[in-house]
Parts: sequence; C-alpha cells; structure tokens
Amino acid sequence: TGGLEQLMHATGELTLNGVHHGIDCYTIRDRSFGQNRTEGDRKAPPGGWCTAAFGPDLAFNAIGTENPDTAPWKDTYPLPEGAASHLFAWVHRDGEVHRLTRFTRTTERDPDSLYPVRHHIELEDTTGYTLTATGDVVSNVPFPFWPNIAAHVGLVRWTLDDGRIGWGDNQEAFYQDYLRRYATPLPIPMPERQRT
Repeated sequence: TGGLEQLMHATGELTLNGVHHGIDCYTIRDRSFGQNRTEGDRKAPPGGWCTAAFGPDLAFNAIGTENPDTAPWKDTYPLPEGAASHLFAWVHRDGEVHRLTRFTRTTERDPDSLYPVRHHIELEDTTGYTLTATGDVVSNVPFPFWPNIAAHVGLVRWTLDDGRIGWGDNQEAFYQDYLRRYATPLPIPMPERQRT
C-alpha cells in the first residue's frame, strides 16, 4: 500500500472549443497503488486530499480529515485521544520536502451538498516552519470512483497571509453513514398519476 505525490511544473498547449490556451503552471501529481478496496459502509468522517502549489519554491499536500475539534461530526466519529487529523502530509519549500508535524484544516460546507466552499489551514513542519492559508473552492464535480462512497474533486484558490496565490485540488469521500446523518434530504417532485 502506498502512493506518490509530486510537485510538477506543467507546460503545454490546449485547444478547447476552438480557443487556444497556453499552459504554464505548478501542480501536484498523485499516483496511488495497492489501496485497500473494502467497499462496505464505514462509520467515518469525510476523508480528504488537499494540495496547493504556489510556485517552484512552495507547495503542500495533506491526506486526512478536517479539524476534529470543530467539525460537526466530532461527537459522532471521535478520533482517538491525541490522534492527528492528517494521515500523511508534507510541505515543499525551497527545493526540500519536510513532513508535517501538524496540519489543521477547518472546512466551511454548503449545507445542502456538503461540498466544501472554503478551507482554513494551519501547518507546521519538522523544522518548525509554519504556514496559514485560506482556500476558496471555485468548482466541484462528482468523482464516483468506488460504489460505497460519494466522492467529489474540486479546484481550490489558496491565499497565504501575505497575499500570495496558489492553486490546488480538493478531493473528499463521504461514506454512506455520514451522508445519512448529515446530508439535507432533497425533495424529489413526483408527477401526479393520471387516472384512466
């Protein structure tokens, strides 16, 4: 079981609907392998992967949950005492990668879809370096890769405290138990039956 996340400089061209676009950006690539494909329902909070790339000198990557101290699910799915909310996380600074000792993500959600609309993160790495950022989710789409979860992926515009802008992915998975407990049921209009 494992995976690979890598800061990349992507360049190229794209023509979409006859409009030419040049591409020159930084992004984070993900390649997972050997993951446990248990497809039963789990009683667990949303798990997520969030990334940010600000340029060749700064990027971060984290896999885990939102802040368990402030999340609405904190009493339903309590984490063990002293457990970190991130499973794996790193920051890439000035050509070096450092593991994170602390990563806190507080998420504001749309009340109907439960999709995130904004993240506030604080991180600290093994050298004591700290960073805070706010991420505004500018788009979200369903990403149904396993049948037992409702997943989505979104594009996030990150802003550091000093105003620097970066971009990244936000990917989350909701298990059915979480959706049953927290999703707002949407009314489904039923057509009136015609009498014959």
